[in-house]
Amino acid sequence: GGRVNFYGTITSDGTGCFRIYNENTNSDVYCDILDNYLIPIVQLYQMENNYFYQHDNSKYHLSKQTQMKFHELGVKSLSSVKELIEALSKAWLSITPQLCQKLVFSMPRRIQKCITVN
Repeated sequence: GGRVNFYGTITSDGTGCFRIYNENTNSDVYCDILDNYLIPIVQLYQMENNYFYQHDNSKYHLSKQTQMKFHELGVKSLSSVKELIEALSKAWLSITPQLCQKLVFSMPRRIQKCITVN
């Protein structure tokens, strides 16, 4: 039993910082994650003013505290449904058959036979 939460960053250069934690996510925890995990990646890859941040509109993403933090850090979010649909469509259409094959064959054989996307 139990649960864990995961926060991670992905760029076109690969994976970045991640945090695994078990406390409940609230605005305080989330703003700490932004300061200590998002911003270092933005600075490392020199992406200031050249990235979009995607989230799922959870309560703590939309809180006044988090919105103020986004503003303070200059975070541009993909938040409208239209923007999200466009970004998902673009990302999905950019996936190559070679990447699909690599991902499927990296999984245990019993799972390879029943892969679907939900």
